[in-house]
Amino acid sequence: PLTRSLRSLYEYLPVTFILTPMNPKMRLTSAAYVDERDAMIDTMKTINDEDSTGTVSTWIAKCSNGCHGDGIKIVKATSGGLKDLLGYIDSFSDGIPWVVCRYIDKPLLYQRRKFDIRVWVLATEEGKVYMHRDLVMRLSSVPYDPSAITTNTKEGILANITNHCVQTTSSTYGTQEAGNELWWDSLSKLLVQTGPTALKNAGGAGDLQQSMPADEYVLKQMQRIIVESLNAAKENIAAEKGILTNVSGGLPTVNGILPFPGGSTSTLMSAATAASLGQVGGNQGPSSTSTGCESFQMFGYDFLIDSSHRVWLLEINGSPGVADRLMQKLVDDVIEIAVDPKFPPLARVEKAAVPSKSQKVSEVGSSSSNAFELLYGQAVDASASYYAAKQQAKGATAPQNGYSR
Repeated sequence: PLTRSLRSLYEYLPVTFILTPMNPKMRLTSAAYVDERDAMIDTMKTINDEDSTGTVSTWIAKCSNGCHGDGIKIVKATSGGLKDLLGYIDSFSDGIPWVVCRYIDKPLLYQRRKFDIRVWVLATEEGKVYMHRDLVMRLSSVPYDPSAITTNTKEGILANITNHCVQTTSSTYGTQEAGNELWWDSLSKLLVQTGPTALKNAGGAGDLQQSMPADEYVLKQMQRIIVESLNAAKENIAAEKGILTNVSGGLPTVNGILPFPGGSTSTLMSAATAASLGQVGGNQGPSSTSTGCESFQMFGYDFLIDSSHRVWLLEINGSPGVADRLMQKLVDDVIEIAVDPKFPPLARVEKAAVPSKSQKVSEVGSSSSNAFELLYGQAVDASASYYAAKQQAKGATAPQNGYSR
């Protein structure tokens, strides 16, 4: 049976499929070959048929080992768009899987431009999970046009792909904000300003969304997604990287309930592993249970907020880039939490006792100046659930594929 955390993936991970280029040699020799194109085609047809407005769904494809925004393709789920997508993926002969997700085509916009959010997350050997307060908005350089979603033109790529490596090619990069980056204060103001409209777009999320500030509601969703996603992948992470190995019974439950029931496992499992959690990267030491070494890892979580203030998980990076302005602070904060307790700096030992491994950290990070906030070990608010709010308002149940509301 699905664990609570795997069930939760339906809420915040866009419906996703794994496609592998049709390479006969690869298909015959690799036991790891995965291709879900038949299920994808059926799902595209179902989504289009169920849309009462006649709108055709949009999909985005990215190679699972891609980076810098290279090779991303966006298509409409028409016969022509599908032929274009499959032909594009099958033109590659390396056998590397591709991730195809439903495109979130109604994003929250900042001054008519699309943005995503990068959040840095630290996971330690002891199973503690921290979120850095200094998240960043990464903005596109040109206005977003929902009627012209494409990657077939440079303007379309700039409007839809917020990756810095893509945006630096724009003549307007950095002219509206330094490095096309904004910070929590700007995001908080935007969320508060758009809160009433978001509530209408959500179709009546009920008292939960109305009872808290819009920025808090979004932040709680991010925090919940971080905990749930690491819980869903902790066994793979522990086996491959040696972290989260000492978590007894998994990360904390939310009031002991399974808030997102239903759905088959095939697409979810492969999507969760390959699309977001399988490529964790980095160079961590082996598990302390086997060698006596200890390890930690910092992840880069990329989120998108839609027009109803629903938070979507785009991907999790195992070797995340860091904004220049944050680099020194982030490094210092990681060292203070993950390294100093094992190798205390002499200056700090003289000034104050360094917490031992057995001590629980219940405050922010390890000191008042540390910007990492401890998520594991504190209650994760169930009100962060988008569908929990919808269920309370309407008595509805979560859809199995996470793409309709």
